[in-house]
Amino acid sequence: MNIEVAGHHLWNLRRAWAGANLCRSRLAQAENSAPVIDAGAFQIKDLRGRAGHDVDYYAWEGVRILKIVDKVIKAGLRGRDEVTRARDALRAEAPLLEEFRNQVTHVEDNRGADDIVYFGDAVRLLPNGGVEYVVDPRYRQHDLLARLVAATEAALLTLASPDNGPLKRYDNSGA
Repeated sequence: MNIEVAGHHLWNLRRAWAGANLCRSRLAQAENSAPVIDAGAFQIKDLRGRAGHDVDYYAWEGVRILKIVDKVIKAGLRGRDEVTRARDALRAEAPLLEEFRNQVTHVEDNRGADDIVYFGDAVRLLPNGGVEYVVDPRYRQHDLLARLVAATEAALLTLASPDNGPLKRYDNSGA
């Protein structure tokens, strides 16, 4: 990988990360403004009927990041071991991320998303009453994606010079 290619990947990495954070922020805003159902002893945010577009786009950006990560690992850049560990941790936590992204973005083969329900995340309701978190931009999956972006950026910066572009470095504030 040469300096120009590293710079291109760095720009795309930051762009995808900014997109993921924008989606996450809009999901948090929707959840914060959702009506509350009073269930007596506790209150529940009513997230039924919310469009899942931001969850879909978050998955799209996450997969864009994973594709850049694969190129960094394949190129053998310094720091690739940390990038590999961060990627493996994310894939262990969100093993269905890429499959979900493919199902919601490829109209010719999207039957696998028929049982997905959106509550500010994408979940699959299981027959036993349990929930399988497919894409959850709110908590651990996002933290792991942030770790992956940081490790990948550090590896790319071994070739590409840092810049002072308009994007925020890392916003892991939860908003």
